[in-house]
Amino acid sequence: MNTEEFNNKFDEGQSMVDDLDLSKALRSEQQLTRISIDFPV
Repeated sequence: MNTEEFNNKFDEGQSMVDDLDLSKALRSEQQLTRISIDFPV
């Protein structure tokens, strides 16, 4: 699919999910950070 077809499909309100490779999609600023918490017993 070229960019013109992609844009036309988007402009017509059609679903884009089937045309995207979501297996490598990342959300910005959603990286995991490991923390350590010590609880008193």
